[in-house]
Amino acid sequence: GSIEFVHLGCLRYWIRGRLNLTDGASGGSYFYRPLACELCKATYPTYVHMAQDRVPLVEVPRTTPPFIVLENLVRDSQQHATRGLHVISLAEKVLKLGRGHDSDVRIADVSISRCHAMIRYSQGNFVLQDNDSKFGTLVAMKKPRQL
Repeated sequence: GSIEFVHLGCLRYWIRGRLNLTDGASGGSYFYRPLACELCKATYPTYVHMAQDRVPLVEVPRTTPPFIVLENLVRDSQQHATRGLHVISLAEKVLKLGRGHDSDVRIADVSISRCHAMIRYSQGNFVLQDNDSKFGTLVAMKKPRQL
């Protein structure tokens, strides 16, 4: 048998399942990571060509504003599976960062507290608040990025 040709709809369905993408749940929040073919390990493209059009391989959920995008930077080559982007709606909620199971963004690092920090949207601004963590909170950003 050959898997040279795959139905686009079937591939999209499989990728949505692997990324746990759902429609409308949790304000459209999700974690996006690049996926690779399980057989040849080639990374799937972000876009595909259909006739004359360039379309996204996977349609991601519409995220309810205000939302924030956090990049998961990985220091260890062993954790390559967790590299990706957290897209999180802050509509009527506070985002919890930490290593605890109840965290919205889980960070598996011994220097991170169980409930390390929180991000909320207040009066038109995103506010990062350290939750009295042992080592404090570092923001690895040179300047704010307006989108």
